[in-house]
Amino acid sequence: MFPDSNIASKYGCARTKTACVIETLAGEDTKRIVKAHQTGPLALATDGSNDLGSVKLYPICVQYFDDEMGKVMCVMLSLKECSTSSTGENISDLLDAELTRCSIPRNNCVCFAADNASVMMGKYKGVAAFLVKKAPSLYILGCACHLIHLAAGKAASALTVKVDELLVDVYYYLDKSSNRAQNF
Repeated sequence: MFPDSNIASKYGCARTKTACVIETLAGEDTKRIVKAHQTGPLALATDGSNDLGSVKLYPICVQYFDDEMGKVMCVMLSLKECSTSSTGENISDLLDAELTRCSIPRNNCVCFAADNASVMMGKYKGVAAFLVKKAPSLYILGCACHLIHLAAGKAASALTVKVDELLVDVYYYLDKSSNRAQNF
């Protein structure tokens, strides 16, 4: 790892030491990120994952301008577990608890972004609705890619030909014949 240094070339780092180094570096990085959020604006985003069965994971991502680095940063602030039902209120409470834990003023959060699922963007019981109650000037941003995907799916279902089946048929028609592929 360090071919130009006799002392450093004897450095060894197994699982325990590596874990301690990573935890220390992560802790320092988190302190720097949280400090930026305590004094300046940030955008907040999350989405649920149920890879662990009944426990859902919610990565809490933030986007902000880092004065020290001189650029807009997008980082994962934390990864929280939600062992209760994934309702808009419970997810919003999870986000609120993380902001409180980090001593980030609610007014610093200027935007909330998530997919367009009703649990996230629902007008009455979605995460966005509960967040707007606490911060009325919060800008709510749905995912444009998600909307495009939904629109494309609806449009494709209205076609008389199944596009996915047609593409598979074309692939197999051209796959075994170089003449067909060349003519195509």
